[in-house]
Amino acid sequence: MALCRIFCSLKKDILKFLITSKSPKAMPSNTVFDEKETLLELSKGNEVAFEKMYRFLGERIYCRLCRLLKSEVIAEEILQDVFVTVWNNRSKLKLEKSFCSYIFCIATNKCYDYFRTVKRNEKLFRE
Repeated sequence: MALCRIFCSLKKDILKFLITSKSPKAMPSNTVFDEKETLLELSKGNEVAFEKMYRFLGERIYCRLCRLLKSEVIAEEILQDVFVTVWNNRSKLKLEKSFCSYIFCIATNKCYDYFRTVKRNEKLFRE
């Protein structure tokens, strides 16, 4: 339910992009990726920069999530949630800090949140 509210706040194009891009395709190896420039554009709300960031980091984050969660389906859900969080907080991005570290930290924390939720639900079902 909360995820629906988050998705509703996104522009239709961003939501469409996230839904149709279930597993991220990596950027071609000949593509030049300038993190600072892309972050600057992303912080201004540029959807192309968002897609570029997704294409550049999405596959690596997805692989990490799959290793942590042992489930491709849940990894896809959390990957979308990670990028929704990035989009919603795009105006707060700090250009002087490493974005890769930031987004991988978000992904890891989302996993921990998921594990806590599962544990809490298991505890409720046992009672």
